[in-house]
Amino acid sequence: SKDIYDKFVDSTNDLDARGYLELLLQSKKSVTVDFEAQTDTCGRLTRVFVAYTQGQALWNNRSANVLFLDATHGTNRYAFKLSIFVTVDNNGATFILAYLLHREETDDDMSWGLHCFNSFFIGAPASLFTDSGSGMLKASIRATSEGDIWPHTRHLLCIWHLDCNFYEHIRCLFTKNDEGWGTVHDLFWWLAKHSDLSNDICVDEQLQYLHAYVAENGKGASKKSALEWITNVLIARANKWVACLCWDVFTAGMHSTGRSESTNFGLKTILRGNSTLVQLHEGVTKYKEQRTFKVALERENRVLSQLSLSKTLPIWASSLTVKVSPYAIKLFMLQLGLALKYSYQVERVPDDDDISDKNRGDPCNTNYMVSRLDVKVDNLSPRDPNGKSNLFNCTHYAMGCEDTISQRWVTLN
Repeated sequence: SKDIYDKFVDSTNDLDARGYLELLLQSKKSVTVDFEAQTDTCGRLTRVFVAYTQGQALWNNRSANVLFLDATHGTNRYAFKLSIFVTVDNNGATFILAYLLHREETDDDMSWGLHCFNSFFIGAPASLFTDSGSGMLKASIRATSEGDIWPHTRHLLCIWHLDCNFYEHIRCLFTKNDEGWGTVHDLFWWLAKHSDLSNDICVDEQLQYLHAYVAENGKGASKKSALEWITNVLIARANKWVACLCWDVFTAGMHSTGRSESTNFGLKTILRGNSTLVQLHEGVTKYKEQRTFKVALERENRVLSQLSLSKTLPIWASSLTVKVSPYAIKLFMLQLGLALKYSYQVERVPDDDDISDKNRGDPCNTNYMVSRLDVKVDNLSPRDPNGKSNLFNCTHYAMGCEDTISQRWVTLN
């Protein structure tokens, strides 16, 4: 029975792989994707690289790009790992360029994926962000070395992954010394964020101090391996994560693979561990199209919002549309509307108490409605530099009375 089951599984897998490749061929004919696939000696699918033509158009028409790459698992029933290649588009949004299916996160697999990317996309990235996993790290270092595909690309390490590794290796040495842990962790983040060399701070000295501090104050059986990690990763790869050593490269403001991480998280809301390869491709494509549509819709709404706000905003506030977000403009308009149309209760005050407009002897529970006057009244209407009147019509009504009792001119500053 096991042999029958194995044959059934193999035939099902073969059908899925064939359907997947047929889907890619159809997509290639419709000029939506391009791809490269590899099989083993038995004809089983081992690696697939899929490039989206929209991503190629975006990448190929820009002079500087940043590439983020991170692998994830649990997206299909065949235990293929999924690596998404993403960048930042012209609107500052995350854009999926391509994806790689591979069995393991080995040096060979990741090198193959990077070379495929180089074949389908014109021009090297200015910077490449990855985690510090051994296979990914080796492949990225090789690809950005002299004589390989991207000798002028700066390979940078994701600071979030690096901090996770720092915690894993170092925190256990300071379980009973929170102050010591705070000192060494703060030093790590100071190096990761401090980009000013004006004080002639020696990075090498700071890194050696970090190593010496852990050696002297850390306690635990894993201290030797932790010190080796500091030496082999933090110190040896300092130019890939220390802020003042990599501030001069274009990164679109990023210092981590957070865009890849968020994309992987979003894909896992669509894909499941039992997804077929056809479902995987359809899921990635659907997620990419949804993100593209969402970004385009947000951009259109932002433009329309700015156009409408420019018509409704007072002249003296129109310059805000290019300085703050549409959401901030809406808050401003809301507060402005409340300021121009509000009501409040007035308590009776002594006649000799000369304070603001309350010294009128108005009945208690008097409501005031305020609106801007756009006309000049008896030369008493001061105007701001943009021509708007600072004079407001303050009409107040007694509680329960329909007729206007009186009107006053007030200036709101």
